[in-house]
Amino acid sequence: MNKNSISHQWVLLPVLFVGLVFSLPVFSQTEVGNESQDQIKPVSLFSFSDELKENSGMVYYNGLLWTLNDSGGEPILYGVDDKGVVQARVLIENATNVDWEDIAQDERYLYVADTGNNAGNRQNLGIYRIQKTHLPSHGDKKASAEFMGYTYEDQTDFNLVSHGHPYDCEALVTMNDSLYLFTKDWQSEKTAQYVLHFNPKKSVARKRGEFEAGGLITGADISPDGKIFALSGYAQMKPFVWIFRDFNPGKPFSGNSSRVDLDMLFMSQTEGITISDDERILISCEQTPVFSAQVFELARKIAKSDE
Repeated sequence: MNKNSISHQWVLLPVLFVGLVFSLPVFSQTEVGNESQDQIKPVSLFSFSDELKENSGMVYYNGLLWTLNDSGGEPILYGVDDKGVVQARVLIENATNVDWEDIAQDERYLYVADTGNNAGNRQNLGIYRIQKTHLPSHGDKKASAEFMGYTYEDQTDFNLVSHGHPYDCEALVTMNDSLYLFTKDWQSEKTAQYVLHFNPKKSVARKRGEFEAGGLITGADISPDGKIFALSGYAQMKPFVWIFRDFNPGKPFSGNSSRVDLDMLFMSQTEGITISDDERILISCEQTPVFSAQVFELARKIAKSDE
């Protein structure tokens, strides 16, 4: 996300914080379908160093949490341990970080989404693909990546109103040998699902459905076993997570869904989400005037099916 796009949100922070912080509920899970309701409390696991104060997107691989910085940061992937210490860095020599937003993986590759598009006028959207064999367990390394440019099949107008269009995107996952993008619609607060296949030349993202997210989607992940899908986002500076399960392959919106409103993280800028092998759901936020850049863990029970 371009930092100019959120600067206006912090202008009234002192007034808003004094008036609202004491009146907020703890945490709530909103009922959708047949999901059970629980009070939950995300726990801060660690803070990032200043090197990752603008982190965006994360995945677990080989014992490290891999993440990146967004919008104009260096084209570097960072491997972070469970204390928040950077143990490894990979500089992608042939890449440019125009507006990196998310990171995803399959068995062989990591995928970096250069998909941020606040103004709606980008014609150089794309996804980088990096072989996992290039990722060290410690130390710094340089590597090259393949790049795939893409367009949205239904976008014909590139003279759009900034922050007033449906072609921004900060969420990427891999499913069924395909890449799935989940957009950030500044007007309707829906998210659209687009599907494409990695093609080093260029690809077209095909629209495959929409979901009433009730906010702006900033990240996505699917569990290693493919049974749990999650979206992170925020609405009026209040973060939330959508959790989906019992869905048809490649159609995460077809299953049961529940929304977890993280009211106590009000005024945080949630940017990334990942699901670990043991179904722990982690969310990250970048640095703001109220929150440090850090990672939170949600209660495991919200990822489990009702017993």
